[in-house]
This record gives sequence, structure tokens and C-alpha cells, in this order.
Amino acid sequence: MTTPIQKEDVSTRAAFGNEIDIYDIEQSILDGATVRIYYESRLAKIHLTPDEAEILDEEVEAITEGEESTASEKPKAKWTQVEAIVGHTERLKTIAADMIDHFEKSRRRSTARRCLSA
Repeated sequence: MTTPIQKEDVSTRAAFGNEIDIYDIEQSILDGATVRIYYESRLAKIHLTPDEAEILDEEVEAITEGEESTASEKPKAKWTQVEAIVGHTERLKTIAADMIDHFEKSRRRSTARRCLSA
């Protein structure tokens, strides 16, 4: 395993040399130093009515109207639109409530340690 400094002109191995030893999570679990880690993906779907989707598309069109869009600008405009939807306050509240509910239910079922990450 290498450190995440590899870039175009920088190499971890060139900076630090080859790995001497690799001690990963799986080995630490086998050694008893770490308990097994379970990952559970939780999806928060985006619910848009066709009317809402159309309004968003129209708003993006209005914002970018009269501007020449290059091939690199179109994905940025689309990403800005997606970012606004994904980061909407109500959606974030739904995600937070789901995380808390899931954590509390899971905690009641078992005494194992838990950690949330987002």
C-alpha cells in the first residue's frame, strides 16, 4: 500500500522507496488488533417530479442563455445543477434523520461498536 501523493511528476515509491512491509486491515483483523469492519451503503434517492426536472432544466438554460458553451462548460453547468439538488437542505435533513434512525436501531440490536461516516 502506498501513500496517496502520486501525481503527474511525483511518485510515492520514488520518494520513499519500495514497501518494506504491508499491514492492512485484513491482517489486523486476523491478528485480533481490529474488529471486523462492516460497510453499509445508504442511498438517499432524489425525488423530482417531471415538472420539477423541467423547471430545473429551464433555469439552467436561462442562466446560460446567450453564452457560448464549450465542451468543458456544459458538464460544469450540469454538475452545478446536480450539486444544488443533491445538497438541498431538505434532502440533507432526510439523510441525517435516516443515519440517526439506522444508527439507533443498529445500536439496540447489538453491543458492537459503531462509527458513522459520510
